[in-house]
Amino acid sequence: RRRRGVDVAVIISDTFGRPWRLGHVDFAIGVAGMKPLRDYRGEKDMFGYELK
Repeated sequence: RRRRGVDVAVIISDTFGRPWRLGHVDFAIGVAGMKPLRDYRGEKDMFGYELK
């Protein structure tokens, strides 16, 4: 921001595939500098653990 005078958003993503299925899915691990479309923090995963 100091050098260029603009804000920069950063998205850290990963890709995974599922066995015996075609294609891959890209998902965000983290995001900074912008609001995510959906924030799952505070919700529970499939095993009942709270997402942080």
